[in-house]
Amino acid sequence: MNGYRQMNTTSSRILTDVPCRVCHDNSSGKHYGIFACDGCAGFFKRSIRRNRQYICKNHGLGNCPVDKTHRNQCRSCRLRRCLESGMNKEAVQHERGPRNSTIRKQMALLLKESNDIMNAYHFHRYQSMSLQQQSTPKYPTIDHHETAAKILFNAINWTKTVPAFTSLSSRDQYCLLEESWRDLFILTAIEQQFTININDLIYSNTKYEIYKSDIENFQEILNKFKHMKIDSNELICVKNLVLFKTYLNTCQTMINSKLNDIHKINYLQNQAHILLNTYINKQYPLEENRFIKLITLLSSFRLVSSTMIEEIFFRKTIGDKTHMEQLVKDMYTMVVNS
Repeated sequence: MNGYRQMNTTSSRILTDVPCRVCHDNSSGKHYGIFACDGCAGFFKRSIRRNRQYICKNHGLGNCPVDKTHRNQCRSCRLRRCLESGMNKEAVQHERGPRNSTIRKQMALLLKESNDIMNAYHFHRYQSMSLQQQSTPKYPTIDHHETAAKILFNAINWTKTVPAFTSLSSRDQYCLLEESWRDLFILTAIEQQFTININDLIYSNTKYEIYKSDIENFQEILNKFKHMKIDSNELICVKNLVLFKTYLNTCQTMINSKLNDIHKINYLQNQAHILLNTYINKQYPLEENRFIKLITLLSSFRLVSSTMIEEIFFRKTIGDKTHMEQLVKDMYTMVVNS
């Protein structure tokens, strides 16, 4: 929606008869005092805001070509050309970034802000029904079972606050939840500052030893996100990234046949991706690689198997006959209908 409108607007304001004073490409209007293209304007803004000090690629001679073809080869000469062409540093330093209200409006496209979290007793009611169908619990009671249950409940409950998700067909909703529940569980655990003790887990049941590597990876992910200090807006975007996945675990052909509206889902994920990048650039201008670090951390979730989470945190609760995918579907149906 917004992303596509912006791209169309940008292309429509290109001035084919007015060249960029810096690289001589087509300009897109006045930027920082001169006619310039979006590329040079953006480069100048980033360089000034981050106080970059570049070194000329040509042994410091400062005579590198700066044109449409070569403008990205030497940042030192490009910045010098920007200044020589009349770009005003003061205009950048006094320029306001995207308004917080604008970012909040963009966030609202993906998430309807709501502080009304459903009382957890709804899940405990479901939990009690499941326990009545079981025999004597195999494993000793340990706090992480109850904590994990609350984390999963909050993760599933969050999805009903996402209008773009609830507007999809029930089939697509269940399909996406089936594939994303593990990642949403991990992100919600991060959000709620969940901690895990490997030795205590293994001591509680020696069968957990086979999942030691997964548990260690889970613990490392929790620690890395804690060190990174991800904020609530980043977390919203990242949750949407993992929720609107079209590259599911099965082969691509099967995925496409499972999803009714794959184009819309792909678009929603792209929007979340763009919004995350935009937000990080605005909120953390000095952390140049923050976006890449966050995406890389997200990719490390694959090192934590769904089986480990199911066996260690939920097997005692759901028994041997129920799978996590069914639990997730039942929980989602419950929170939507409540």
